[in-house]
Amino acid sequence: MFHSSTQRKHWMFSSVEELQAARRQANRAYVENFSGRFEDFLTAEEESMLCRAHEVEAGRICKDLFRRNVPGRFPVLATTLVFFKRFYANNSVMSHHPRDILYTSLYMACKVEEESIPMDSFVNIFPAEERERIAECILRNELLLLQGLRFHLAVHNSFRPLEGLLIDIKTRSGLAAASVDGLREKSHYFLTLALYSDALFLFAPSQIALAAIQHAAKHVNVDLSGYFSALGNAEQINDLESAIKAIESIVLSASHQNDGSLAKEKIDAFEQKLKRCRDPKFDPESEEFRKRLEEAEEDLLGEPKKLKSQQDSEDSMEEDIELVAD
Repeated sequence: MFHSSTQRKHWMFSSVEELQAARRQANRAYVENFSGRFEDFLTAEEESMLCRAHEVEAGRICKDLFRRNVPGRFPVLATTLVFFKRFYANNSVMSHHPRDILYTSLYMACKVEEESIPMDSFVNIFPAEERERIAECILRNELLLLQGLRFHLAVHNSFRPLEGLLIDIKTRSGLAAASVDGLREKSHYFLTLALYSDALFLFAPSQIALAAIQHAAKHVNVDLSGYFSALGNAEQINDLESAIKAIESIVLSASHQNDGSLAKEKIDAFEQKLKRCRDPKFDPESEEFRKRLEEAEEDLLGEPKKLKSQQDSEDSMEEDIELVAD
């Protein structure tokens, strides 16, 4: 249940301002930490735009990955974007490249949503020259992502309550079943748009699903006033309608931003800027990263060598004892 979930307890914000403050704090902490090393940094707003560009890319990847399994696509996409957004609510893009976190979020979401795909099959949707790098990237970042999510993997998305609400509307409103079923397609489209917004940090999944149905109803001229009047007293209904209006505003605003502010030239400029201020510890192209990787491999291989050396020494000692005994 959502009301007793880690999502509600740990990943809901009281306002857009509180969420933006968390993101600005992550940006500010990175800048303060590397101010003596780099001269130019991404702003919090530029980080958000880079994240949005990669979120849009997630939709395209999911479409390729689930071309033959459309029903499985939307829960995986929803969980992928939730993981991605949660990670960057408290981490800077300059610490961990959004491309790496996106791939890892998608691969982990497949497992969480029980649509697990072998790594070889997963990377096959990418160009051949990139497959090995992406596989290594995912394996390298899985634990990092889990830590960034505080190991909270349960995700309550808005697609699940949608069907329950449509059944409830059929039962309570007196509307024809065909009219209610006609709301499904546009509601689904609205929920897909909502994935790319911050609504999931601010409202319960059932509220977002209800906002999707109301948005669809307005477009196909279905009157839901009778249904809403049966949901509670006047104060409760006013609160619900206010929440629905806020959700619709947030979702449509995010949709317009994704259409208008993600020009390729602008995103490419941010990517170039990111290269100049990225944490070298997590940049596979940096000397510092390669050195850390070599040290990690030495640590990993050192213990077996030590054990083998110890075993050789013990074997030699046993041989000496046998010779003395003879």
